[in-house]
Formats: sequence, C-alpha cells, structure tokens
Amino acid sequence: MNLDSAINSCPYCGESIEFFIEPLEEVQEYFEDCTVCCQPIQILVIPNIETGTPDVRFLCANDTF
Repeated sequence: MNLDSAINSCPYCGESIEFFIEPLEEVQEYFEDCTVCCQPIQILVIPNIETGTPDVRFLCANDTF
C-alpha cells in the first residue's frame, strides 16, 4: 500500500503534525488523535483532480464542514 504524507496544524493546540493518507479517488473522513495534546481531530481528505494533490482539512471533532 502506498501512503502519502501531509503536515497540518492541530486545530486545538496549533502544533504541526504529520499524518498519512491513502491516495483514493473518493472523499475520506476519519478521526485521529493529535500526537501532542491527544485531542480527537476530524480529518477530511478531498481529492483534487485538477492538481492531483488532495485537499486536507483538520477540524475539531465537533466542527461541521
């Protein structure tokens, strides 16, 4: 399995964290705990066909998009 890595800031503590996503052609949504503050982060991965690079959003667990 080939995973892509991305770096984004935790919406709770602001620390930069690296995470891995599986390159798929569909929207992915899952939760992962911040490695610094342990808060649950909602990760939303939206494929971008034009650029080939997915758009990745980190949200607080109770946020809506």
